[in-house]
Amino acid sequence: MRHIVISDCERPEQTAPIARAYGVGLECTTFYDPNFLPEHPGGIEDYLRTTEGISFKTMHGPFAGLSTGVRDRQIRAVTMGRYLEACSTAQALGLRDIVIHNNYYDYCAPRDVWRQNTRDFFRELLERIQDRDVCFHLENTLERDGELIAEVVSTAASPKLDMCLDVGHAQGMVRDGLPALDWVERYGGMIGHVHLHNNCGLRDDHNNLADGVIPMAEVLQALEDRAPEAIWCIECGLPRYDVRASLDYLASLGYLKTKGAGI
Repeated sequence: MRHIVISDCERPEQTAPIARAYGVGLECTTFYDPNFLPEHPGGIEDYLRTTEGISFKTMHGPFAGLSTGVRDRQIRAVTMGRYLEACSTAQALGLRDIVIHNNYYDYCAPRDVWRQNTRDFFRELLERIQDRDVCFHLENTLERDGELIAEVVSTAASPKLDMCLDVGHAQGMVRDGLPALDWVERYGGMIGHVHLHNNCGLRDDHNNLADGVIPMAEVLQALEDRAPEAIWCIECGLPRYDVRASLDYLASLGYLKTKGAGI
């Protein structure tokens, strides 16, 4: 992996000390809500102060109600605006990696319509950000496999767009979908970012890495083999779980050099 980060779970004041103790980065979820900055004009400055000393950060972009592929042009236009706003926020935070959802689900649009609209959407988006130092990572949510995302990424053929594999979404949110390990084997060359969490196989639990049906050690080794430059984000923690258990798990497998004892 290129970097390990933990989700700040919208609680950077609690997660930043853990990130510092373990020597990992943070994935910022504070700004995925488009209403946050208008309601908190000093939010970026506050975040930078709270996370001072953490050298590597990524960002989860907006997703609620957004879609790149539906028929409604106004929804696609709002989505474009939100993603451009996310670019500006990312640059203000001094980071370049932004996770966004593919947001495809069965019956939201015919697949051929979705394909064309999404290809057109990202062609325009990438043209509009060509002078910005950002990279979008397109995350699976309810897809049964990665074919739609892979097609978008391969068609764009841009260093500013790749796949974010959410292993818990792949093996927990979708019945009879492609297992997480098979996602890595099939699409590893396109994966630039990974959301790591485990579950019971029936829902999106966001359990700690060792707690669930996903063969996490096998998935991690496959990621090292097939997507060695991917960013790993542990997306489990507050308020239900202690992310330190997952960090210690990575340390036990040799992916982290030290445990954050005493934090």
